[in-house]
Amino acid sequence: MLPLSELSESESSRLLTLKGVPEEQHAAVLSVTGGSPLALSLAAAPGIARNSGPRWEAEQAVIDRALPHLLGENPSSAARQALDVCALAPVTSEALLRAVLGGDAHRLFTWLRARPFITSVARGLYPFDAVRAALRRDLAWRDPDTFTDLVAKLRLVLLSRVRTASEAQLPEAVNDLLFLSQPFRTRPPRPAQQVHEAHYAPRDREEILELAARAEGKATAALVARWLDRNPTAFCVHRSVGQRAILGFSTWLRLASPDDTDWDPIVHAAWEHARTHAPLRTGEHIAVARFAVASPSCDGAPSLLDMMQRRALGESLRAERLGWAFAVFNHDPLPGTAAPHFGMPPIEQWVEVGARRYGLCAQDWRTDPAAGWLERPPAVAPLRRAEPSRAPLTVLSHAEFDEAVREALRNLHKPELLELSPLTKCRIVAEHDTDLHSVLTTAIEALLLERGGTRGHRALTALYVRGAPTQQAAALRLGLPFSTYRRHLTAAVRHVRASLWQHELHGTPVTGRLPPTLRP
Repeated sequence: MLPLSELSESESSRLLTLKGVPEEQHAAVLSVTGGSPLALSLAAAPGIARNSGPRWEAEQAVIDRALPHLLGENPSSAARQALDVCALAPVTSEALLRAVLGGDAHRLFTWLRARPFITSVARGLYPFDAVRAALRRDLAWRDPDTFTDLVAKLRLVLLSRVRTASEAQLPEAVNDLLFLSQPFRTRPPRPAQQVHEAHYAPRDREEILELAARAEGKATAALVARWLDRNPTAFCVHRSVGQRAILGFSTWLRLASPDDTDWDPIVHAAWEHARTHAPLRTGEHIAVARFAVASPSCDGAPSLLDMMQRRALGESLRAERLGWAFAVFNHDPLPGTAAPHFGMPPIEQWVEVGARRYGLCAQDWRTDPAAGWLERPPAVAPLRRAEPSRAPLTVLSHAEFDEAVREALRNLHKPELLELSPLTKCRIVAEHDTDLHSVLTTAIEALLLERGGTRGHRALTALYVRGAPTQQAAALRLGLPFSTYRRHLTAAVRHVRASLWQHELHGTPVTGRLPPTLRP
């Protein structure tokens, strides 16, 4: 097989005409196949599903006949897995293959790179659009479990990249993650080449205020000015490449306290919603995507606003100790923009700023930190089973959490009562594929790793693990004076509560001793 260069639009259309594809179908076919001769031939094969809809789709029989020609020699099982990853991932690198499949990633990457339907770009490889669509549909049809598992593995890898990306890499990392959740997406996400982001600089102030007044009104411009004075590092400026002009700006506010924010009615509404529905716990904060302003004269305003939303989403996904995230949307949003933001539900209250009305989308990231939209499988062929939906998590105050731990320790050998504990719906259990009994026993065993923890471990083990009927009986079993035993027990329970609380706040699994940064 030899690779062929892509055809122009007119050449592609002529080929489709020669293959007997009606002219009214050309645009739909080209939207999926691009100018790939191989993809165009697949689209024009007999048995094609040619309807008046906006999207070309090959029937399964066509895919069955075409795939052997696309793949060439029979690939090994590992090579076919690599091909499936390449079909699902936005762009496939050797590192991505290693993270998802392990094994000999270099050999698999080299095999993929040699396929005639694979395009090489700076970040890695991706298949022609029609080939990607065919491979996705084939995998979802013949092995829906593997399809679901691969999407889940890719999601974890790409989510990890969002959380570790530099600020400059964040938009691209978010685009890659969203690729898995966007229906019918076949082309890998490409960064906007005409717009770049930069931190706010004092020289930008007047231009930003003029833009705010022109786009949103003087009342909003006045609020922008106060936030520039109060928190200038929260502002991101968007400029056209090669030009000085500012096309837009966005703001991501991290707020740990409502003090001195009542002057901004939208931020005030966000605090009121958080206080009413689930107040913050010690060390947590709210975040508000407060401003997302694009120049009214900017032809790409909807896509620019989408960029701003994705920046906000990335900040939410990588935030530490985030309680609530809020996003602001105009009562009359621009066509093509997303409101509500990425499935975040809107609150009932509308807020007036000057002559304009604004809404707020809100997400409690403690109850649903993965955000439901992240767990939806790509929209391809109907799958045999959908991914299970996860019940919302429970958010307990520090005092409620401590009391729940005390009660759970007392019920360690009563599974019917442990199942009723609110801890079973907290992050320490519900997010980590474990059960409350295992979490508690692991936390008790972790005492042995702490300096001086042996005495506390013995005290807890005698009473709760081995099930002494009373504290006096546990003290007698250990040969300790009751007052000494009580002192050891009290210190051990306090340590277990504090340790589990740190795991709950940070969303880390209870597997042993806490890292130094999380020590209670």
